[in-house]
Amino acid sequence: MVRSFAVVLAIIGAIALYQAVLTDDPAPPNPTVEYAAAAEAARGDADYPLLAPPQLPDGWRATSVRYVPDEQSWHLGVLTPDEEYIGLEQAPVDVETLVDEAAEGTEPVGSVQIDGTDWQLRRDDSREETTLVRRSDRVTTLVTGSASQDALESFVQSLRPA
Repeated sequence: MVRSFAVVLAIIGAIALYQAVLTDDPAPPNPTVEYAAAAEAARGDADYPLLAPPQLPDGWRATSVRYVPDEQSWHLGVLTPDEEYIGLEQAPVDVETLVDEAAEGTEPVGSVQIDGTDWQLRRDDSREETTLVRRSDRVTTLVTGSASQDALESFVQSLRPA
């Protein structure tokens, strides 16, 4: 019986060693993507001033980028150093349409002024989501996520049309 127990322990140890040493670590769930070239290409197609930060703060990383030419919709998703999400959405649609697509469930709770521009402030406390949205000329810009309101406002301040 002792010999059988030793064999079982040896097999378990070999499996644990194999998993610890010989297997590759899985890729991070949110790989970093390059967004600057996509933003530049989308700017050439969009009929509105497409926004993106010239660069992200240290520790922040872009995890998703998408431009849909037929809809002229722009998306940039980033993670803060604390792994909190911020998503930028722009499209030539009304506020309600973009909120329904990107921040469903958020409710207006006031407004904030960022660099002299008024933004509607929305929240969904059950999902801990904060959203800033504004309509300017022909485009709606929405910034939403699990990051703090201060982080969202800093992100908005970093946005540039070119």
